[in-house]
Amino acid sequence: MNKLFKSATMIALVVFGAISVESCKKGEEDPGLTLRSRDGRLSGTWVMKSTSMTSEETTDYDDPDPDFDGDRVESASTYSESWDGTAYTRTETSSSKDDDGDSYASEESLSGGVYSSEDSWTSGGTTVSDESEGTYTASMEAEYTFEKDGTFTMKRKKTLSITMEESDADFGYDLTTVSSMTEDETVTGTWAWLGGNDADEIDNEERVALWFDDYMATETEEEDYDYTDTDDDDFYDWNEDDETNVSESTLTFKGKSTEPDEIWSLVMLRNTEMKVVVEGSYDSEYTSKNTNTSDGSSVSFTQRQQSKGSYMAEINFEKQ
Repeated sequence: MNKLFKSATMIALVVFGAISVESCKKGEEDPGLTLRSRDGRLSGTWVMKSTSMTSEETTDYDDPDPDFDGDRVESASTYSESWDGTAYTRTETSSSKDDDGDSYASEESLSGGVYSSEDSWTSGGTTVSDESEGTYTASMEAEYTFEKDGTFTMKRKKTLSITMEESDADFGYDLTTVSSMTEDETVTGTWAWLGGNDADEIDNEERVALWFDDYMATETEEEDYDYTDTDDDDFYDWNEDDETNVSESTLTFKGKSTEPDEIWSLVMLRNTEMKVVVEGSYDSEYTSKNTNTSDGSSVSFTQRQQSKGSYMAEINFEKQ
């Protein structure tokens, strides 16, 4: 009887343990069996291995003055970006249309080390285009450290350098233009698990919310113009036109909102691997009023614009 009782107890413990272990599976790609809690798996330093993101936005504008042609009435943009740990790609498009039918479109692409852009303007049924091509190098990195006390630190950095070549035989010069950009972000804040939602079929602790306490972003841009004089005319020496322009901007703020700054859906949370999806949408309306006064008389007009957009990013991490 005692042996039977012990056997039954052991079976119950094994079954209960299996249920407890299985309940740790929250994301679609979570491990089926794990002995570590979700706090234990999330805590530590995570390095980004790859990422991809897409976004789109459309904006409609009220025509502030129907009697005047040339006001913008609509615009649209799309953006996609990816980094696989080695290669960086990006595609960005934008377009706008005026109330007189004139339009503008732009497309910029970075893929396989080749940079290309095309701008086109259409007016009165005539379209004029301008194309350019060059080469680029780029890199992205990100590191998140989650502490068990509910705090986190994030560091992100992106660099991009585009090189354009131009030659003008009539004026006698070759020009190499290098446009470089570096973005650095540092964030400290707090994190917490979010509860489940039966209506959306979201499990408890499937999502984690991040609140930013201190945010700092620095962006540095540099333009290098390298001229080479290519003719025998001593009248003008293009080599003396070399120029470098550098600009730097810094943005800082302290978070005060009770709403999370980011919400991560953890598709996979393993001991050394994590896959995160961040997505959202927005629908905003903005109204501006302008008054012009001339010779004692004033003319006022109000313009309303409504923007709708969505974004989605997927990030793969590896634990250090």
